[in-house]
Amino acid sequence: MKVQELEIVVHTTYGGFHFSAEMALWLMENYGWKVSKNEKDYMNKEFDLIETCGDYLYATKKYDDTEIRLNENLIECVKELQKIHKKDSFNEKRQNFIWNLEIKKISIDLSIIDTYDGIEEVRCKITEN
Repeated sequence: MKVQELEIVVHTTYGGFHFSAEMALWLMENYGWKVSKNEKDYMNKEFDLIETCGDYLYATKKYDDTEIRLNENLIECVKELQKIHKKDSFNEKRQNFIWNLEIKKISIDLSIIDTYDGIEEVRCKITEN
């Protein structure tokens, strides 16, 4: 039985997962995300993102690493900015961080199996679509 289908944002190249200034601006304008320029606010759940240097922003402890990547606002942000930059030249795409991100679709299927004499086990199958 298919229980859930999810979309998750993953970083597909070197440099690690973070937010660009363009992404932060989009999230602030469209969803009211709050950004702090003070690294001491990393643990402050009042803020969504911390600007550490220039074009690198990171999620605060308001979110865990998986939760932020499943965030619907972030998924919409990546989709919209990739649409906006769709006609960028090859070199522009190589330099724009938004193209380092990919949205993966995941399906989670659960089943209950009668293994022996009424004893049941739960089986979970996760597939990438």
